[in-house]
Amino acid sequence: MNEVILKASSNKYCYQNLSEKYGVNFKILNVMPSFSKTIGATLLFEFFTDDVVIEQILADIKNFDHVFFAEVQKNNSDGHLVLVKSTYSFPCSVLAKSGCFIDKVEFTPMGMYIKLLVGTNCPFHEIIQEFEDNGFEVNIIKKQSADLKDDLTPRQRKVLTAAFEMGFFDVPKRITLKELSERVGVSASSVDEIIKRAENKILCRYFMV
Repeated sequence: MNEVILKASSNKYCYQNLSEKYGVNFKILNVMPSFSKTIGATLLFEFFTDDVVIEQILADIKNFDHVFFAEVQKNNSDGHLVLVKSTYSFPCSVLAKSGCFIDKVEFTPMGMYIKLLVGTNCPFHEIIQEFEDNGFEVNIIKKQSADLKDDLTPRQRKVLTAAFEMGFFDVPKRITLKELSERVGVSASSVDEIIKRAENKILCRYFMV
């Protein structure tokens, strides 16, 4: 399984234009594709903006040719959820039939960022080709194994596993850095550096940087 991050941009794509117009980033939280001839997909978006702007955004969405229903609701995280029912949704239909798992879709003024989990035999280049055939410029931002173990060196895995099992990350800690270093047979300063480098890799994976 591979993790792939694509950036797809098109000045003709209505949702990217929405991001550019209002200078906001927003996400697709869920997609329910339809096999109906009259309904393309139901999409759930999450926006973080004020009440005035979200009403303007909602009005714009309702005016999109392919949208026949849209409503907004305030959520508990000071954002807004927007439910959209559409007769056509090109990116969603392409991704839904691709055989990939859609992990994250975020719209920015610079383009749409798509994080996919792709099987090793999944021809995701066909997804790129279909996007390009429909006027999108597509760039592969990242492609790597989805298994975090492949990111960590054997030494990092060994020290991190020992630290976790012995309670180094517990609050309060069940073992000190010095005690941990004695257990794994590495100096305290080296253990500290190994853990910090491993944590950095894990955080970079989590935040997709």
